[in-house]
Amino acid sequence: MGISSDKKLPKSQKEKIINEEIKLDSNSENKNHKKEKEGNIKNIEIINLLKTVKSKFIIKKIFSCLEENMKLTIIVHNKKFQNLFGLDTIYYKNKIGKSRIIEKNGICKEYTLKNILIFEGEFKNGKKNGNAKEFDNYDGKVSFEGTYLNGKRNGKGKEYSCLGYLKFDGEYLNGYKIEGKGYNDKGKLIFELERNGKGKEYYDNGNLKFEGEYLNEKKNGKGKSYYKNGKLEIEGEYKFDKLNGKVKKYDEYGELRFDGEYKNGNKWNGKEKDVYFQGEYLNGKRWDGKGSEFENVKLGPTDFRTIKAFEGEYINGKKKGKREIYDRKSKTCVLKEIDEENDIKSDN
Repeated sequence: MGISSDKKLPKSQKEKIINEEIKLDSNSENKNHKKEKEGNIKNIEIINLLKTVKSKFIIKKIFSCLEENMKLTIIVHNKKFQNLFGLDTIYYKNKIGKSRIIEKNGICKEYTLKNILIFEGEFKNGKKNGNAKEFDNYDGKVSFEGTYLNGKRNGKGKEYSCLGYLKFDGEYLNGYKIEGKGYNDKGKLIFELERNGKGKEYYDNGNLKFEGEYLNEKKNGKGKSYYKNGKLEIEGEYKFDKLNGKVKKYDEYGELRFDGEYKNGNKWNGKEKDVYFQGEYLNGKRWDGKGSEFENVKLGPTDFRTIKAFEGEYINGKKKGKREIYDRKSKTCVLKEIDEENDIKSDN
């Protein structure tokens, strides 16, 4: 937004202010509307004035002389002044509905900058403490009801979707779910947590999807995952939702496909017997065995072609075999020999 010293407002801006006014249902409606219009126009004129002033000291002096409601308007709608005065960007109303900046103690309501209620509950020393309700930004439906402690969800609580169905019913600690049950939009159980950190996830058909240990709502520790048909897929160790540690992976028929170690979600050491590789891993590389690799070649903005980047053997971590090189002139793939052990490499 540019800085202007013109204190007169364009006609379009005045009309916008008038159209956004709140309609009152009292006998003095017209009189109140006129006062509010004049007040809003005055507020914007003052904002324009403040923007032309370069001295922070003078801006603060001018600001300190303004009425409380005028201060609120300036703070809520201008990030520059929020930072300058070090005031909270959240907009509150007290019990009688008068807009003002208040000390966050007792029962308060929190609004968006568009005056939509998003929180109602108890505050203590500037933080959410006690019973509370949160509301959806768009339709105003309750999205959470429960208790807070020192600004974080703590204790029993319930979460709801924008469609109004119950998503979670349980207990929180320092903002994290530690015990309870979660549901889908059809009311079916899709996960459950126990206080000891163990939990379970389910498919829509009710079959077990995962069982194991969690930390801060993420898989952390030992766990098992299953195919939708109920067969074991993975048995291993997790860290922050990624496989990390000893792991065994099976296909849908129960045949062991990988037995070894993962690191940060990637195969690190071990043996694999899969469609694209049969051999051993060492320190994150295919070390000894046979396999193939693929990659996408971009031919245009939305045109890709999958080529075989490698097919052959892995010997001591080096590749020996063939790869496809896409020739853009002939629009065909040309096979090239690869022998990394003897430093015979193809140009990309």
